[in-house]
Amino acid sequence: MPNTVSASKILPPQLVVTKVDELCDGGGIINCSLSDPTPGGTVIFRVYLLPNTTSPIAELTANGQVTGLDAGTYQVVAIETVNGNATTLPAQNVTIENHIEPLDFEISHTDEHCGDGTMTINVTSGYAVDFLLFDGPETTTLPHPLNFFGDLEDGTYIVHAIDACGNIKAHSYTVPHNEAPFSVGSMGFLPELPACDQITLTHPVTIDDMEDDDLLFPLTFIYTVYPPDGSAPITVTYTEVTGNPDNFPAAHTVPFWYDQLYFYDLQVIDKCGQSHGWNHAPIDLSLFAALSPELGDCGQFFFSISPSVFVAPYFINFTEVPAGFNPTDFNPGHPGPFTSLQTYYGTTSNTVPMGNYAGTLTDACGHTVSFEQDIQPNEFPPQFTPYPQPGCLSTTSDLQIQTISYEIDHVVVTGAPPEFTETLPYTIPAVPNQQGPNEIWLFDLPAGTYYFTIYDTCGIAHEEEYTINPSSIFNLPSSSTFADCEEGFGGIRIRGGNSTILTSVVITSAPAAYTETLPQDVSIHIGASGIFSMEHLPPGDYGFHLINGCGNEYDEVYPVIGYETQATIDVTKHCAAFDVYLSDVSNATAPNFWLQKLNETTGQWMHPNTGAIYVEGTTLGTTNAIQLTNGINNINQLFLGHFRIVKTFQAYQNGEIGPGSTKVCIIPLQEFDNTGEVRIIDIIKLTCDGALASVKVIADGVEPFHFKIIEKNGQPFVIDNGSNDTFIDLEPAVYKFSVEHFCGQAVVKIVDIATLPSQIAAVQPTIPLIECDSDDNDGKADFDLSQFDATIIGSQNASDFTLTYHATEADANSGANALPQPYYSATATLYARLKLNSGDCYDVVTVEVIVNPYPVLQMQLRYPICPDSSRTITADSGMDSYSWSTGANTQSITVTQAGTYTLTVTKDYQGITCTGVYQIEVFPLVAPTIHHVEYQDWTDHDNTLIIHTNEPDTGDFLYSIDGGVTFQSSNTFNGLLPGIYQVMVKDLGDCGHDDEEAHLLMYPRFFTPNGDGYNDYWKVKFDELEPGIQTYIFDRYGKLITGFPVGGRWDGTYNDKELPSTDYWFVVIRQDGREMRGHFSMKR
Repeated sequence: MPNTVSASKILPPQLVVTKVDELCDGGGIINCSLSDPTPGGTVIFRVYLLPNTTSPIAELTANGQVTGLDAGTYQVVAIETVNGNATTLPAQNVTIENHIEPLDFEISHTDEHCGDGTMTINVTSGYAVDFLLFDGPETTTLPHPLNFFGDLEDGTYIVHAIDACGNIKAHSYTVPHNEAPFSVGSMGFLPELPACDQITLTHPVTIDDMEDDDLLFPLTFIYTVYPPDGSAPITVTYTEVTGNPDNFPAAHTVPFWYDQLYFYDLQVIDKCGQSHGWNHAPIDLSLFAALSPELGDCGQFFFSISPSVFVAPYFINFTEVPAGFNPTDFNPGHPGPFTSLQTYYGTTSNTVPMGNYAGTLTDACGHTVSFEQDIQPNEFPPQFTPYPQPGCLSTTSDLQIQTISYEIDHVVVTGAPPEFTETLPYTIPAVPNQQGPNEIWLFDLPAGTYYFTIYDTCGIAHEEEYTINPSSIFNLPSSSTFADCEEGFGGIRIRGGNSTILTSVVITSAPAAYTETLPQDVSIHIGASGIFSMEHLPPGDYGFHLINGCGNEYDEVYPVIGYETQATIDVTKHCAAFDVYLSDVSNATAPNFWLQKLNETTGQWMHPNTGAIYVEGTTLGTTNAIQLTNGINNINQLFLGHFRIVKTFQAYQNGEIGPGSTKVCIIPLQEFDNTGEVRIIDIIKLTCDGALASVKVIADGVEPFHFKIIEKNGQPFVIDNGSNDTFIDLEPAVYKFSVEHFCGQAVVKIVDIATLPSQIAAVQPTIPLIECDSDDNDGKADFDLSQFDATIIGSQNASDFTLTYHATEADANSGANALPQPYYSATATLYARLKLNSGDCYDVVTVEVIVNPYPVLQMQLRYPICPDSSRTITADSGMDSYSWSTGANTQSITVTQAGTYTLTVTKDYQGITCTGVYQIEVFPLVAPTIHHVEYQDWTDHDNTLIIHTNEPDTGDFLYSIDGGVTFQSSNTFNGLLPGIYQVMVKDLGDCGHDDEEAHLLMYPRFFTPNGDGYNDYWKVKFDELEPGIQTYIFDRYGKLITGFPVGGRWDGTYNDKELPSTDYWFVVIRQDGREMRGHFSMKR
């Protein structure tokens, strides 16, 4: 019977694929095996890097692994052959993930004083396993795992951090030397002696820079005392281990000779041996006592007696006192013994009599000293402080009264100027006027002289007088000047005094460099808050005629400074770090200095550390820049890239710009590069497939480079190639390549050279190049075809190839008619030709260029806005996004302030966003008010009205003289007939209007007083519309015939007698003082 096997026991072959993710560059691994292979069969594993499924990167003929792989998605195919029949097993995809953490670190330090500097390495990315001092004043021979280096000398070090892959990150770092200088203050002493032959001396020891430095403890104090008898010096030493790091109050006991002159030296030494002190300091002290009066109630006194250079206890004896003074009434412990530093006689409520006090004090050493003090009344006058009311209300002031020598019970005003509204004598109410025992207020006082009786809490009356000055002195304007952004120019700001606003500013004189015609009205530069500011002025003295809102006028001369600056910038570059020495001497206001790095992808400046983007024209600060300190070397800037140093300061701007009167000047001072990284861009095969291969390592960074192979198939193996980037005749294997630069920084990459592609392979770009049409909307755009270069060349060395672009495939194959760069084109398919420089080999791939249209808006771009109102602006619909400079992202916004608003719209086409930017102006309008109407009349049909407004007309006002039926933009109306006109002015946005009645006068050329009812009288036409007009009539010889006011008329008589027909003259005096003259005829 034949042998049989159950079908359930036979398992088909299975492809088993596992992977190791890329932790080191090129360190990915794919393990391939076949489970349950068919007996007698063979297997081939092919590994493809997707999306390429035609050319395998590796092929195995048995279970094994593919090493030296970069992150990516791979496909593994297994083909089993049994008895000549090949079976392809289902393919498996596996993704090797990039888990490489670029190694980087920061360094912190403590200053070196005397070989005690430290550095601490803080790894910010990646994983360091060892650290090394590669170069500097001190180095370490071997790496060690600790991230701390101590006991360092000052200087610049190159620090290495090393990860498990063998990558070395290098940073230069400077440990600065700091002497921590200090000073020793002059001698003091404690009043009480430790013993009769000892004294406690005090010397404050102070660090010079309290903000940045500390005293270097321990401090050693060496006193050398020279006895007065000339005997051998006595040395006393003290050591202070710790104490206040900024100001140490040293107090030490030394020998003492009473009432004798002797000397001592003091030497203070810190832990680094730095020494300061005093030489030949004198001591000549004896017992001293002082009687010190202190103010008590009701202007009376009590006193204390303070001894110095004494040993307790001590006794006090009075030898002279005023009448009524019994010592025990004021100090029951009299005459002693006393031990405190002060002994009091009396209290604030138990005051001593006025008069002369004398006595003696004797201490425990038997030393006696005399004291004497005459105590007499000493009243300090009260202090009067006026506080004018703000602005035009400064005709009145609040008055503060403060007393020193007594407390206030109440105050009576006994005399005041006529404008004072209270009845005299006037007792100031305690509530709310009295603010404390020594302070009382009066409110809303007119200027003038006041008389007060101040009653203290002891019932004593104090007569006082005070004059409040008139208000005009408080409204005096003031100015300040700042340097402007441009050298040689400055700016000025003028404020009205005491919160008044300026209404008119006229320059009446100026330096020769100021070319405007004088006098020049510059009131346009008065801001919304009534403050005048003006920019870009040549330096010198300027004369101004100023008018404030109260009508006060001032003629002042103010200086303007011009911007002057001299900057010295020295950038010292190290390994992956640099220092910036900055010395900028200028007269700029509040200057600051900043360091920024260029984002080479976006072209924007950013914070070198955080990458926070700076928006041009906005404020620089610590969020988007690193602040530099002027006058020092800003060390240890651990950054690489392209940098700039920027200076900012405040200057005045034209007041109408707003908001506020200041602007920020942003002045770039210098740009520079600091490069120091090294990286392996690629490793390429320079030979065709064969047993031995030559490869080229493409590295980027600061040369010179040092090229090595440090492992082969995971085992130590060294080929030191020096500066040569090409390794020749390498056996197929997995190699770890290392590239190191001059700072010792090194990067590694693992590569299986057998899997490297051959010499040339143009990569087909899969992503088209898409550009947006500009606002000319012609369907074309400039294309930088070189953006395809990196994709087409791939990992190959660009210097080995020539890459050109062509409009047709025929041109690409022949190499003819290469396209220019940039290439202006509509949407098209173009052809790229990649040719190897060392031979005739080339490859052609297609590239796509697509033009997206520009987003076009049809909306208007100017809108008016009224005060205290809003304006809604609506953009065209159909855009994919709307972004306003207000922060809104809606199609419409409602604004309440004038200004220029930026609207950015986007439209998405084929996955690419095209952007359109528009500037929307919202201009302010105010409801105009009529200041006055200027008349040019007295003609029959060619009169003129000119309407003047209180607000400056910026072209946004409309004027009417027919009550608002018709309007015009000019404020002048010509060719008018005499009569009544309804004058009106409004703004373009209908914020409001103002109107008043105007009239044009004229007189009749003749009249006929013949009683027929026509022209029987002569008068000025429409004079009844102008109250206050006066008319006088003369004969041809100048004789006054008659005169009459508004409503009057002349009938052709003089003293009731008819005058003959002839010409007569008249004078009309109008309400505003103008005189109008003319003549007319009388015909009978």
